[in-house]
Amino acid sequence: MNDFPTINTGFLPSILPDGYFQGLLPYKVVLESADWRPFAPKGDPQAIPQPNPIFDCKGCVSFSNNNVAETLLKFQGFDFKFSNRALSKLSGTTQVGNDFQTVEFTNVKNGRILDINWPAPDNPNWNVYYAEIPDAVKRTAIYFHEDWEFISTDVATLQYHLKQCPIQIAIPTPHPNHGVCLLYIQGNTAYYLDSYPGADGTYMKTMDVSLVEAAMKLIIKPVIMAQRYIVQDNNFSPAKIGVLVLEGFTGTATFADNPPHLQNLKDALGFVGTEPTVQIPKQTI
Repeated sequence: MNDFPTINTGFLPSILPDGYFQGLLPYKVVLESADWRPFAPKGDPQAIPQPNPIFDCKGCVSFSNNNVAETLLKFQGFDFKFSNRALSKLSGTTQVGNDFQTVEFTNVKNGRILDINWPAPDNPNWNVYYAEIPDAVKRTAIYFHEDWEFISTDVATLQYHLKQCPIQIAIPTPHPNHGVCLLYIQGNTAYYLDSYPGADGTYMKTMDVSLVEAAMKLIIKPVIMAQRYIVQDNNFSPAKIGVLVLEGFTGTATFADNPPHLQNLKDALGFVGTEPTVQIPKQTI
């Protein structure tokens, strides 16, 4: 078990409308063991340097959000390391912190910047760490399919949702001051990834699960870029012309009745005029 921070490390409660809680996302078991520890990153410090910090970015909500995303993507076979510094800046983190919902809204709106493109600087102060991000760096952001919802914090509910994804949690109850990434529950012991290292120098810690005050589940998947083609079916006379849009292993082809119809299809589906043409050869019997 671990001692918790005695001061606010950057967690602010989310302001949610009445009745907004859980049951919004489709549920699916993706990890029967509900143990995400093998897929978790090693962790990063939000206070620099350690163990006697002279600077704390107050970005625990951004750090824990990225830890959830990196863990779930790793399970899917994708190895990403996102910039905690960039997310903390873009989400408007202040010296009193940020909230779960604001940070996740930022990811959906702006995408996620890789750590290699905006790493934490050496020996920073507040102004250096939170310097404006160049437009060239912002343009490197990667967009994902992201959905989230707040869930109850009883043990049964947390264990149920851990079979779908790691969970961002606020600790400790009743006065939370820190955001971390919940990875596993065994009995009454919760295993979580922190943004402050423990005495052993690692970021994996444990606590009693009853100390979870708030919880948000995050589902993230890579965006499969659509491929667009003009398609010509030569089995008709005159040949039929249409459009083909492929996403992953699925696709939809739509044929036009006339040239204006074809142009309408192109405009509606985001064709830009440089798409290749796929020929469907005439069948011979």
